[in-house]
Amino acid sequence: MRYLALVTDYDDLLAVCPCAQLFTRVVAENGAIIYDPVSREETRLANPPSKLLIQNLRAQPGRAERIRHRRKYAEGNLHWNSFYFRGPDNRHALKAQNLVVFCQIAEGIDETTWTYHLRRGDYSRWFRTAIKDDYLADETEQVERRSDLEPGQTRQKIRELVNARYTLPE
Repeated sequence: MRYLALVTDYDDLLAVCPCAQLFTRVVAENGAIIYDPVSREETRLANPPSKLLIQNLRAQPGRAERIRHRRKYAEGNLHWNSFYFRGPDNRHALKAQNLVVFCQIAEGIDETTWTYHLRRGDYSRWFRTAIKDDYLADETEQVERRSDLEPGQTRQKIRELVNARYTLPE
């Protein structure tokens, strides 16, 4: 014999669902009521919460930092949100569709192109808007503002920041 149960938080289900008789049991009001469609008996398992309790319930922000779509940003394809290494004269059109490709291109791109994007704040802007990682963007901004570092040092620091946040595969 098979049993079929309908579980819903809707309290007036029978008014909108005339097909309740198809189910062996209906569990309604978040488990507070069990309804038997054959006998039409309703068993209340708990009283509904007080209005005061409902008014005082508020969603709390998460305590752990969340990084959205970590794998997508590291290895996926951001399509129109990709980063393009172009350089000051638009000589290049090197597309970095994710963080892995970004780091690979960053290692091999010429210093002029790297520095051009670095001084314009393009890297931190991309991390903030496309990757949606404010922490990575803020840390990268600090590197972009430093004039005491050589281009190779800035590449290394930004790559380390990305690796620390996204643990990119080698």
